[in-house]
Amino acid sequence: MSKAADGMTVEDTAKAITTVMNQLNVSASEATGIINSLAAGSQKGAGDINYLATALEKAGAQAGAAGLSYQQAIAAIETLAPKFSSAEVAGTALNTLFIRLSTQANSNFNPAIVGIEKALDNLAKANLTAEQKVKLFGQSSLLAANTLIEQREAFKGIPGLITAVTEKHY
Repeated sequence: MSKAADGMTVEDTAKAITTVMNQLNVSASEATGIINSLAAGSQKGAGDINYLATALEKAGAQAGAAGLSYQQAIAAIETLAPKFSSAEVAGTALNTLFIRLSTQANSNFNPAIVGIEKALDNLAKANLTAEQKVKLFGQSSLLAANTLIEQREAFKGIPGLITAVTEKHY
């Protein structure tokens, strides 16, 4: 196992890797990159590896359908982690958010069409009212949406930090 998994049980490490592979349709050949990215994300953010794995179990499939890489999915969860003490709640909110963005009418807000970074920029530029946000995102994912929109610049930087830490240390 990778040095990134130090301190984790073999079962937890395997579960974290398997969750990412299954939820985001990532090849087993990327297992080392996955665990290193989870470790790097947990070092740079508020959620530990188990938090990330739990949230990814809830949101990973929709994140993948929305076109996010596993590094971007980790970044989204780490962006939400300071606002959500429960990984399950964060993952469920993110799952709902991706479903809502993928099924609404404005393609400029659909991450599967324009990419997650552009979708967040477009949502910020739209300057939606609270009522419009509730209608678009739903009550259950409103905090997740607001957090990602408000923290979009921080979100955009996390995948690069994950890659840099992974390449430097692992």
